[in-house]
Amino acid sequence: MKASVIASAVLCRVKKILMGYAQVFFCTRWEVGLIFFIATFIVPSHGISGLLGILASNLTARLLGMQEDHIEEGYYAYNGLLTGLALGMTYRFNAAFAAMLLLSSVLGVFIAAVLRKFSERYLFIPVLSLPFVITAWIAMAAGQNFGELIYATKPFEIDTLKGVLPLPVEQ
Repeated sequence: MKASVIASAVLCRVKKILMGYAQVFFCTRWEVGLIFFIATFIVPSHGISGLLGILASNLTARLLGMQEDHIEEGYYAYNGLLTGLALGMTYRFNAAFAAMLLLSSVLGVFIAAVLRKFSERYLFIPVLSLPFVITAWIAMAAGQNFGELIYATKPFEIDTLKGVLPLPVEQ
């Protein structure tokens, strides 16, 4: 009897995590989240980064006492997931990356909470993945000064118009 209660509680938690994955596709079915979860692990370091982003975001939201229905529907989770995936694609996994991912996930919860409240009160539109975009930009800008971060690939730069535009525009 006790084992079935524990299994049921674990399954409930797993479904809540998978809801964060499903939210990326504007879906409320955990089964869709499971498919996306599996897909993120095609590159294991990306999958781990995304999963850590979700776990850190949900834990932060719970510790800060955010609205339980927002946590349950995966609002904080999917922003943490997207941030984790973006950072996981950009940097190699090491201690500095783990710290950056954790800090970014915590920051993302604050940004998501503020944007949601502002949007609900004044704009009357959903913020969707805007918290992820802002969080990822801040994290990647800060990453330039994180000495221990290692780029997974060479940063993308557009060289197509190099030398075509006036020098002040290129700089």
